[in-house]
Amino acid sequence: MDSLIIQGLRCFGKRIEVPLRPLTLLVGENSTGKSTLLGAVRLAWDLAAGGPLNFREAPFDFGHVSDFAHETADGERAEVHLGFSVPGQARRGHGAYTVEFVLHDVDGEVVPKSVVVQRKDTVLRVTTGNDGYADVHAERAGVPTTAKMRMPPWFLRRGLRDLRYVAFDFGRRSRKNGPPRDILDLLDSLWAGPLGAPGARPYANAPVRARPERVYTPGQLTAEPEGSHAPAVLAKLLSRGNGEAQRARDLILGYGNASGLFSSLEVKQFGDGKSGDPFQVLFGIDGQSRARNAIDVGYGISQVLPLLVDLVSLETSTFLLQQPEVHLHPRAQAEVGSLLLREAAKGRQFIVETHSDSILDRVCIDIHEGRANHKEVQILYFERADGEVQVHPIDIDEAGNITGAPPSYRSFFEHETRRFWGA
Repeated sequence: MDSLIIQGLRCFGKRIEVPLRPLTLLVGENSTGKSTLLGAVRLAWDLAAGGPLNFREAPFDFGHVSDFAHETADGERAEVHLGFSVPGQARRGHGAYTVEFVLHDVDGEVVPKSVVVQRKDTVLRVTTGNDGYADVHAERAGVPTTAKMRMPPWFLRRGLRDLRYVAFDFGRRSRKNGPPRDILDLLDSLWAGPLGAPGARPYANAPVRARPERVYTPGQLTAEPEGSHAPAVLAKLLSRGNGEAQRARDLILGYGNASGLFSSLEVKQFGDGKSGDPFQVLFGIDGQSRARNAIDVGYGISQVLPLLVDLVSLETSTFLLQQPEVHLHPRAQAEVGSLLLREAAKGRQFIVETHSDSILDRVCIDIHEGRANHKEVQILYFERADGEVQVHPIDIDEAGNITGAPPSYRSFFEHETRRFWGA
């Protein structure tokens, strides 16, 4: 995604469109909508890929529509808008486009009511009705084409995938009225784009991960937000002894050494080494004579381990991270920033909610020292103002300087510094 459109969801009463880059950092005080935006990214992705909308899926449990629909000044529930833009694909001949859905409540289920798709001067609007028909309005360079089409009762509930029916109907009509080539090309680009690719669904982690155990029993291998899968996945991955295992070891130990958290990693199997036998995860700490059990080396390692394991085991292209710095020393926090920059340079996208100055500072330092491209980083600053949440896009220039920040950004820290110096 190049940007996210959101309106009417929790604290976002007004429509906003925020830019997203390979590494997007969400900063601001608590309860300003950062986690809501992360959840909205995944919902928008599901609308694009045709998956069902699940507003109760962990770690973003939005609850019932009465919980997450923004309440207007007169006490009414606002319509929820979700949308996105994606870049063009030169090799496929598809240009960039923007999609925006309007969702409404049908017997407690939130489903798409209408969708607008736009690319340059070509616009397609589809609105479903209660009579089983959909009103379709297509427009190119100001020249409109309208139609009323009979659609299945579940039309639009699978997001963009259901617009194939519109394409089919336009194609059938084109034999009489001439082919609306621009509209067909636009529709074609929707499911040829990157959002619906297998394995592309964003993966989200929870702000507090699973506790370490002294001994693990093989079991959970499917990734889940709290990271309880990480030890079993790690043990299975390292047992292979192939190139994939070595790459995983290199990334995890690279972070461990750079952060000072650990210098070696070992999975100790009990029994005869069969897949069902219990095991321990041991970490070597500089200055200590032997490796220590995961439960004996401090809470920070167990909190960052799921992120490290997910990076080496998941094919997901987009990660939605909540506070990856939890329980980490500032040095280890800073190394998270460098790690995410390196992974983003490989073509992945990270949208990260963080309260860590150490991560922000390291990102700026790596850009200043030429290890990262400033154009691949976006800061989104969230603040409450007059009962609404505002999101301010902030950039980092090629020298690593933060630019375009509003006056309220960093004001608390400046105030604390003045207090410290008695000013």
